[in-house]
Amino acid sequence: MRKCGNSVTKERFKFWDSLLDKSDEKTNLFKNISVVAKRNGIHTGIGKSGVSLGYVGTADKTWVQCTINIRGRVEETEKIYQELLSVSSDINKKYPELKIVWKPVEKDPINSRLILSYSDKGGIGDKDKWDEIQDDLVYRMIKFEKIFKDWIRDYKV
Repeated sequence: MRKCGNSVTKERFKFWDSLLDKSDEKTNLFKNISVVAKRNGIHTGIGKSGVSLGYVGTADKTWVQCTINIRGRVEETEKIYQELLSVSSDINKKYPELKIVWKPVEKDPINSRLILSYSDKGGIGDKDKWDEIQDDLVYRMIKFEKIFKDWIRDYKV
């Protein structure tokens, strides 16, 4: 049973908890999440320190993301992002339905790089659409896991 962190409202916890239940039925990525601690998302590592996959949402939109942020190692963060960016056209062709956004965060003081796929089903505020939104997010996450997990595991510095 998952616990709700202090910064998460009960309503948001219901959304994230239900999403994780659905996710756990299809992938093992988030099975070790025992506390929903962040109000706007849930992240998990994928085999390399500083690289994670996450479900993220606000009242009006939801998305999945791959975050690359190797703290204190800006050059390595940038190198990983650039190498993934170099194959982005192949990834985009293979998964056009994901409409992946490749986004360096220029003004981010910790120099993160994000790779996003927005759901077109709605946001956390659209309670009547939660099932549809969550199914779409899990679908996108399974694709992100397939795209990024093996690549990161095999990545050589």
